[in-house]
Amino acid sequence: MKIELLTIGKNNFPFIEEGIQFYSLRINKYINFSIRYLPESKKLFNMPAGERQRREDEIFLREIKPGTFLILLDERGQQKTSLEFASFMQQLMNRGYRHIVFLMGGAYGVGEKIKQQAHEKLSLSRFTFPHELARLIFAEQLYRAFTLLKGEPYHHE
Repeated sequence: MKIELLTIGKNNFPFIEEGIQFYSLRINKYINFSIRYLPESKKLFNMPAGERQRREDEIFLREIKPGTFLILLDERGQQKTSLEFASFMQQLMNRGYRHIVFLMGGAYGVGEKIKQQAHEKLSLSRFTFPHELARLIFAEQLYRAFTLLKGEPYHHE
């Protein structure tokens, strides 16, 4: 199984990139994990939010292969505890999905096409985070999920 975080834009803060790399290396001890940063087009910066979402949806949809299990990371998605997220990941592995993509939209989120194609919608928190920080939080939670599944001493109740 391959798990991928698909996102638009790069990380502008070296300390966040270091944190993401820290967790990515550890996640890869359990499962094939990668992050794909799609380039952010400067042409989209001055567009109205709806048009920008539509254009970014097109970019994302070109990158999502048929048969991919798509999970949208969205502030309006379902919230899970760390234990519930670990259980969710176990269920996905049990179902035999070969490729799981967690998609994090741009600054204005995603449009209706992505929302309709997503198999699941998850929220990292009710707080609003900069995208760079949300990527780091996601990587940490994915690592935490796998340590929970393996019974390793990382998570404390």
